[in-house]
Amino acid sequence: MATEMVKENTPRTAGYVDRGANYQRKQEKLKQEEEELQRLMEAQGKEQEDVVEEPSIDEEEEDVEIETPADKKKRKEKEDTKQEDESDEELSAEEKSFKKRYGDLRRHSQKKQEELTKRIEELESKLKDGPQSVRPPKSDEDIEAWARKYPDVASIVETIAEKKAAERFKDAESRLKELDSAREEATRTKAENSIRKAHPDFDTLRDSDEFHNWAEEQPKWVQDALYENMDDPASVVRVIDLYKVDNKIDLGERKSKAKEAAKAVSKGKPTKIDTEEVLFKESDVKKMSDKEFEESYEQIQKAMAEGKFVYDLSQRR
Repeated sequence: MATEMVKENTPRTAGYVDRGANYQRKQEKLKQEEEELQRLMEAQGKEQEDVVEEPSIDEEEEDVEIETPADKKKRKEKEDTKQEDESDEELSAEEKSFKKRYGDLRRHSQKKQEELTKRIEELESKLKDGPQSVRPPKSDEDIEAWARKYPDVASIVETIAEKKAAERFKDAESRLKELDSAREEATRTKAENSIRKAHPDFDTLRDSDEFHNWAEEQPKWVQDALYENMDDPASVVRVIDLYKVDNKIDLGERKSKAKEAAKAVSKGKPTKIDTEEVLFKESDVKKMSDKEFEESYEQIQKAMAEGKFVYDLSQRR
């Protein structure tokens, strides 16, 4: 039985830390004070019911001091502080630490709430002024002053301006891409036409398996000229020339074009010839085989451009 009494009087704990022996004494003292307070309140209530004081007509009226909200707040804080100091004397170290943290958190929350309330009131005051009070700036100095005076509105305007600028930049970028694509297509068409001028069968050759099989067996520069080259149609013309020479395809058409070009040049003013350098004659070109003409084609063209080509057959006519 004694063992059971000890178990009943031993305070129960939760977790690994108990509240201490002082906790039970404080709880008992608190209970006694509450019971004493209850008895006093009941006794005071009975006295008020038995005795009713009549107000005196001759009694002088006392001046009543009006308490402002700020004074009321300060008075309440002092009372709360006094009560907290009195109650802290009976708390343990752990409870005092918890109470202090809770008080600090509550004061911080109250401070933030007051700041937000003040901010809302300022914004509402600005809205009441109406849009007529906000005048758009005209000069750079006005813009800076206006932004400092209305930072919130300036931030919104800046965000809208950045969004509009991004949209216009995106549209301009899209148009530039279209222009680049059109320019590339025009350049490619012009280059292909120059190749067709030299080789009218260019479209047939580039769709021919025999031509591509031949290209696979050639050096890298030949393949680059056909498949990687984007801005040098002359190299493509030269590769097709090689293909036709290797496959013994007639180059008579190009040879006749060179002769026609020679005739066209001979109809103009006579060209002064430098006899000290090696020259090509019209009669020599006529005697060349297709292979010889192909090997000397570039030199013939250069001689014609520099006035070092002798038109001995055309001038006799």
